[in-house]
Amino acid sequence: MSKYVAFLDILGFKEKLKKLKQQDAKSFIGRFSTTAFEQWENMSPTLVEGYIVSDSFILYTRDTSTQAVSQLLTLVEKICQQEFIDNGILIRGAIAKGEFDRVEAREIPSLRKGLIVGQAYVDAYLMEGSIKTAGIALTDEVFQDIEAYSKGSSPQVQTHSGYYCHRQGNAHRASPAALRASENRYHHALCNGETTECEAVT
Repeated sequence: MSKYVAFLDILGFKEKLKKLKQQDAKSFIGRFSTTAFEQWENMSPTLVEGYIVSDSFILYTRDTSTQAVSQLLTLVEKICQQEFIDNGILIRGAIAKGEFDRVEAREIPSLRKGLIVGQAYVDAYLMEGSIKTAGIALTDEVFQDIEAYSKGSSPQVQTHSGYYCHRQGNAHRASPAALRASENRYHHALCNGETTECEAVT
């Protein structure tokens, strides 16, 4: 079933771990998780589900409706903003659209499973891995969906029109959330409250 999938993680987490003792690392990741949980609890999304694994989020919608993508974008925005405010954490990630499923599997107390499969997860994961700075990249299909919903005067999506920027080509870095593109194609990024046309850097 087609869904929107976001893969997010902490920028520079591996390097930070090298400088922390184990107890400090546990405290750090605990604060990170608590902030994300609080934002989720405050919003109580009905069309978004997800996982937290170490420093990573995997968020996915139940369908590809306007309401679902709006809830996902709102949740991503709130998590990114609050993680920085509370913990000084910068988040990077990507949102893709495509097939995605959670696979139910038998568990035992000593072996828990979180089985997920789908091209949307692969696309979001790979795009996130190509980003060298903080920000949230959107695949072309996600960006085009948001544009279509916004032009259709959907109140659920219009609120995000000032939060992402359109990146095209290979010319210059845009502020505040410029991302590095791995290919000469359209890339898009969620930005901190600005509507900006930005272009990728290779």
